[in-house]
Amino acid sequence: MLFIEAFDTFLVEEVNLNRSRIDTLVSRVSTIEGFITASSWQPTITRYSRQGSWAHKTIIKPPGNGGFDADVLIIVEHVPGWDAEDYVLKLKEVFNGSGTYKDKAGLGNRCVTLEYSGDFEIDIVPCVVNRPGRTSNFEVCNRRDNKFEATDSEAYRKQIRRLFDEIKDAHGQGATINVFPAIPASCAVETGRVRMPKADLPLVIYDQVPIKGFVSRLTVG
Repeated sequence: MLFIEAFDTFLVEEVNLNRSRIDTLVSRVSTIEGFITASSWQPTITRYSRQGSWAHKTIIKPPGNGGFDADVLIIVEHVPGWDAEDYVLKLKEVFNGSGTYKDKAGLGNRCVTLEYSGDFEIDIVPCVVNRPGRTSNFEVCNRRDNKFEATDSEAYRKQIRRLFDEIKDAHGQGATINVFPAIPASCAVETGRVRMPKADLPLVIYDQVPIKGFVSRLTVG
């Protein structure tokens, strides 16, 4: 019990981001979303979506006085005649025209970055839906190469959630799921995020070891 209490204290004091900083982030993002919605930026906005460690609730306290990053996806309808670069560049123009944001706004390859010095950095990422000729319903915009890139973490979460349910229905509550990881880290995080510890089957995680082949490394659940 003492170890558990000590670990909980360690998480609160050393690992987890301060509640006040999270509250400040939420307030800043709400204001930014309102600004974009009311701006002259042409795309029709469907909704906003938190991404990355903020969405996963895994933002950790940066070392020293360093800042942290947060990602916000703006899901928008396709604008006829616009190239991929237009979504990012024209969004940057909107921030440049604001007395509040012009000194904070930077330009990434797929996003506009707002830097709050010494506190956090917010990446605003346009994500286009319903574009004719698309390879995925959700596409981010590569500004440098001027091309649309498929992305859909939300659909991935739905598919994994359905897969967990189908495996349990087919094989029963006493089965285990053997996992041989060969996916990007972001997908691994999404997989863990949708798993329900009290309802889903245990996961046995394997690692590939030279000569020995696949070896069981971890059991979850």
